[in-house]
Amino acid sequence: MRTKQRDKKKRGRTVRATKPKFSKKAKDSVRTTELQNRRFLDLIQGLDTIVWEADAATWQFTFVNQRAESILGYPIEQWLTEPDFWAKHIHPEDRQEAVAYCRTATLQGKDHEFEYRAVAADGRVVWLRDIVHVVKDDKGQVQQLRGVMVDITERKQAEEKLQHSLEHIRALQDINFAITSTLDLRAVLEVLFEKIDLFLPYAAVTVRLLNPETQELEPIACWNIDEQEWKAATAVGGGVGRMLAEDNLPVMVRNAQTDPRSLASEFLRKQGLVSYLRVPLTARGEVFGVLTFFTKEEHEFTADEVEFLTILASQAAIAIHNSQLHEQTKKQAVQLEKASKVKDEFLGFVSHELRTPVNAIMGYTDMIKDRILGEISAEQEKALAKVIGRSKNLLGMINSLLEATRVEAGAVKVAMKEVRLGDFLGELRSAYDIPLDKELTLTWDYPSDLPVMKTDREKLRHILENLINNAIKFTERGSVTVTARHLPESKKVAFKVMDTGMGIPTESVPSIFEMFRQVDDFNARSPGGVGLGLHIVKKFTEMLAGRIEVESQLGRGSTFTVTIPCSPYT
Repeated sequence: MRTKQRDKKKRGRTVRATKPKFSKKAKDSVRTTELQNRRFLDLIQGLDTIVWEADAATWQFTFVNQRAESILGYPIEQWLTEPDFWAKHIHPEDRQEAVAYCRTATLQGKDHEFEYRAVAADGRVVWLRDIVHVVKDDKGQVQQLRGVMVDITERKQAEEKLQHSLEHIRALQDINFAITSTLDLRAVLEVLFEKIDLFLPYAAVTVRLLNPETQELEPIACWNIDEQEWKAATAVGGGVGRMLAEDNLPVMVRNAQTDPRSLASEFLRKQGLVSYLRVPLTARGEVFGVLTFFTKEEHEFTADEVEFLTILASQAAIAIHNSQLHEQTKKQAVQLEKASKVKDEFLGFVSHELRTPVNAIMGYTDMIKDRILGEISAEQEKALAKVIGRSKNLLGMINSLLEATRVEAGAVKVAMKEVRLGDFLGELRSAYDIPLDKELTLTWDYPSDLPVMKTDREKLRHILENLINNAIKFTERGSVTVTARHLPESKKVAFKVMDTGMGIPTESVPSIFEMFRQVDDFNARSPGGVGLGLHIVKKFTEMLAGRIEVESQLGRGSTFTVTIPCSPYT
């Protein structure tokens, strides 16, 4: 009975729930985990990149750090709630490619990275490098995307600036090269317009030159507009040309159709030309024309743009002025004394005016090559090598002009010294011990017992190098042979340079030693040049008391023979 009552009491007893007790170790572990999570979140929030997480199927962001708002300007809530937020804010020109690339990589379950432009809340264009990690479940199914977006805008701007610098240098170098390619005014302007079309984003270009008699700026040539209509519309007098000619500074007009400084505003309106920059063409500090660049939209010409176009105009001015001087020399050829004076003035002007821009170009290219202005790609480095090569060629032409000027002025002196011909020819031969970039064999033929000459070593070397270089240049395939023979009876040495190249027409042989005459005049396929090399060779040969002869047949090659006395007194 007692047992039953005791059981009833037990069954009726109230059972109280007790709170589970955690050990100190467990509590410390939880606290440590919370601290680690907080530290990890602080680390993510402090990164100078956008850290993000998104659903792989919908591309809906499930997490972005605070940096996302400061980089693109959109609130975090918009990132997390706006459907298709990522694709909507990619730059329209990059959107299709970026979305397709990411979708393909995600479907393939591959981590990927790519670059694209995004449009910020304030309209700025921001370049992003997106590095994406694909998160899969235990079955290998893609569930999430996680990644970081790095702001690479500054890098892209630097690359673009470097690319523009390279393009500008190439444009300047090409125009410089065009200066020595021709002395015909129309050809110079055609080359100028061709390079502007290739390198620069302008809608039209015009050239007006000062008429020395009327002191008016007359329309000469234009690009990308009807020349006859332009000349008719701008052939105005009344002092307008004088006003422009006296203006030695660039003139910028934002709306040429309404600005009172614009000539033929109705014509410009018809052509759809809106803004322009007019740059003076100067030579020896005097304005002799203007070069004008037009755009079809309102355009604010930047300081860098004005500076570059001013340099370009100075190069064009040299080419144009040189062609004008050349025309003068042709017209005055009948008056030998006057023609000689104009020629010397022309050469002096070219040597002085060309050296400065060429040296500047080579200086800038060296800085870029040495990566002083930033890193360059392999493709840019290859293009830069071409620019440097062309600049060196141009500098060589300028040096030829300088040398010819000094020879004509009687400023070149002869320094007679003993020359051991065997050693001399050995040194000369070693300078050509490099593979030739054509199907050509260079052969040397001279005995070991050549005498000691008393002559000017440097001028003799210049003579032979020029003849050998010409032979190589004008021989695409076949052979070039250099020989030297002692002629004891006449106490002379005969040097021959023979090639199997294109040759020279018989009737043209007597004129090849004239200034500014070259094989190009006789064969349109031949390499270019300034036409002074053989003239200097002949002058140097005569200074060494020698003579030069040439035998040539068109299509069969040429033989140049230089005969020099062992001593100038024999």
